[in-house]
Order: sequence, then C-alpha cells, then structure tokens
Amino acid sequence: MKKNIKTQKPGASASVIIGWFLTYLLPLAQVAYGTAPQGDDSEWFVSLFLFGPIIALGFFLLLLSWSSLHKYRWLGVGHLLSLCLAISTLPNYWQRVTFGGNHIAAGISKQFIDSYDPEPWHAFWAPVMTIFVTAVVVFNIVAWVKKN
Repeated sequence: MKKNIKTQKPGASASVIIGWFLTYLLPLAQVAYGTAPQGDDSEWFVSLFLFGPIIALGFFLLLLSWSSLHKYRWLGVGHLLSLCLAISTLPNYWQRVTFGGNHIAAGISKQFIDSYDPEPWHAFWAPVMTIFVTAVVVFNIVAWVKKN
C-alpha cells in the first residue's frame, strides 16, 4: 500500500526566501530619490534597468518554488508598502509620462511638465512598475490561498 507523501522540490525553501527578499527592491524602485536637476533621470534609470531585472529574478525564483509559497506566506506581507507606494505614485507617472509624453520627472511634480525632453524609455517605467506590483499582489494571493 502506497502512502501519499507530498514531496517538495530540493531548494524550494531557499528559492522562495531569496525570491521574496529580491522582490523587496520594488519599493526602492518606485520611489524617486531626487528632483531631477537639469533633467537627470538616473534614479529612474537605475530602478528600471538595474533593480528591474533583480526584481524579475525574485519573481522567477518564487515561480520556481510555487509549491512552497504558502509555507512562507508571511514573507510577502511587507509588500503592503509596495502596494501603498504604487497607489500613491504610479497614477501620476501613467498620466503625465506614459500617456502625456513628458519627461519622467513630471511623475513626481507638475512643475517638470514640458521642462525637459523625455527619453524613449520613460514611457515604459510606469507599465513595468505596474506589472511588478501586479505580480506582487498575485504571488501574495496565491501564497495565502494555495496550500499545496
């Protein structure tokens, strides 16, 4: 007679722990650190092109450890901060930068509307951050609902 033994993939625990911690770069990626002196967009550039791949790696690790998400569900609770930041900041970036075609600094203040010429990648910052926040919400829901 066979016993029903639930097996866990080797390394799944480490994968889910590292995955959650890597995704905690998301609040840093959403916060604009400066005031864009002379049109400086380096803070957003770093958040998109450096933090973005690291955050994506975190989500990939969470995906690999799908069966262990429920066991480590508490690790995702801190992303309430990510969600609050997204709700308070992303609409301005969508409206003024992605749809308005302005420099990325216009997302933090209306005074930057038409102040500097936008780079082509500026329009993609808000959609990428929105995808990351949506992934955080999905992984948290799965972690709290799915038991195995």
